[in-house]
Amino acid sequence: MSHGGAGVALLLSLSIGCSSSYVPAVSPRVSLVMEGGGWSYVRDGKAYSGGIFNGELDKAVEGNPSAEKYAHEYQTDRIVGFLISLLGAGTALGGVVVLDAQVNQQAGTQSLPPAGLIVAGIGLIVRPHRCGY
Repeated sequence: MSHGGAGVALLLSLSIGCSSSYVPAVSPRVSLVMEGGGWSYVRDGKAYSGGIFNGELDKAVEGNPSAEKYAHEYQTDRIVGFLISLLGAGTALGGVVVLDAQVNQQAGTQSLPPAGLIVAGIGLIVRPHRCGY
């Protein structure tokens, strides 16, 4: 087989390997499955969409008070984590902007201005926490 043919065969096998046709058995338990490149929940043979903020997870666990409580907490944590991630990324970017402005002001000196580094560092520390991922 030529190198071009081997590359095509590898690409085809990789693209096929990422698809799934798995369907869980009908059950009152919620199953997490991959569907159309994203997550979905299956309960009693019915599929509920997933999504970045867990889509229809609340519908998938409906009728089970304990599961409803945990699903609500999980969805809240995902939203809070996403917002904190945005805050951390914005803070890190703001720190880089402040650092750049301070460096340009002190072009003739050898010291590195700390304010921008501190703000960027805080942003990088805050960002990964409570992401829910």
